[in-house]
Amino acid sequence: MSDNNEDIKNFTISNEEKAFLKKRIFKSIRYLNRKKRIKYYSGVAAAVLVLLGFSLYYYTHLDYNESSITDYVKEIDQLDVNTSNEVTIVLGGNIQGVKVKGESTNIKYSETGEQIDLGNNETLNQTNSGKNILKYNTLLVPYGKRSSLVLSDGTTVWLNSGSKIIYPIAFKGKKREVYIEGEAIFDVTHNANKPFVALTSNQRIEVLGTVFNVSSYQDDVNDFVVLKSGKVKVANELKGKWSKGIDILPGTKANFDLVTKETTTGRVDVEQYFAWRDGVLILKNNDLNYIMRKLSRYYNTPITITDKTLSAETFSGYLDLKDNLENAIQVIKESTSLDYTITSKNEIIITN
Repeated sequence: MSDNNEDIKNFTISNEEKAFLKKRIFKSIRYLNRKKRIKYYSGVAAAVLVLLGFSLYYYTHLDYNESSITDYVKEIDQLDVNTSNEVTIVLGGNIQGVKVKGESTNIKYSETGEQIDLGNNETLNQTNSGKNILKYNTLLVPYGKRSSLVLSDGTTVWLNSGSKIIYPIAFKGKKREVYIEGEAIFDVTHNANKPFVALTSNQRIEVLGTVFNVSSYQDDVNDFVVLKSGKVKVANELKGKWSKGIDILPGTKANFDLVTKETTTGRVDVEQYFAWRDGVLILKNNDLNYIMRKLSRYYNTPITITDKTLSAETFSGYLDLKDNLENAIQVIKESTSLDYTITSKNEIIITN
């Protein structure tokens, strides 16, 4: 044993042998590291392929929900219906938009959404997006104007003065979703496999195929939905979430109080909420404050009631909206105690 220890103590290697061994050791280390790197990058590549495969599946099976359109609504929140005195179509991110002249315009989209008929032999063309990408247009209807709109699925929308609608140029996914501010009448094309959803800042109305009116003006204290035919489910936004929703039947109005956040339903004469489409305003015990707000939007003329007691006075009757504003107020004057003056700025002041 001692001899062996002595041999170890006396064992020496030359400088050439040291260099050779050092070279072999470093070569072995590089080889081992290379194997580790190959194994590591192979694992990374496999993970990337799995992720890409999942992303591709998700992309091709994308289920569109209201977040897609509400996100877009937030992006173009600066679009005001009264930016122009003319009806305006905003194509995608083109904030300037295309003006459509006329007191009452009729706009129709092709099935692909790539061609828009503006009437009077005028058309617009745009390119549709990829298979699973929604491209949105916006229609702005200022005070004093009205417009009808036929969407790519055949659904017809009539927009009242001071209204805005945001919609895909072609519907994709499992739902057909639009966003509305102001007042609109919808005649929805039936499609049992693709429900139609109309969103406002406070309500969510889901239908299959039906005719209904929705009103959601920012300066009103109530949002409401009136159903003429079919069936709809109305949900309200409460603390950032949608309520369970209630089903309403034809001839019913669902009224959402923006102050109390409560919904009430009741039977109504539906024609009162649809006649404006034909240029008639039907009023049944409506207060003057409500009536003058309607007329102000329709004729794009500021109207001020100076007396709170007078603003609560009611009126029932028919107003021909094809007539001028002063004649409409004269009709109301015959049955109420109001008087009025017209200022040099063409504003109307309602007094006792």
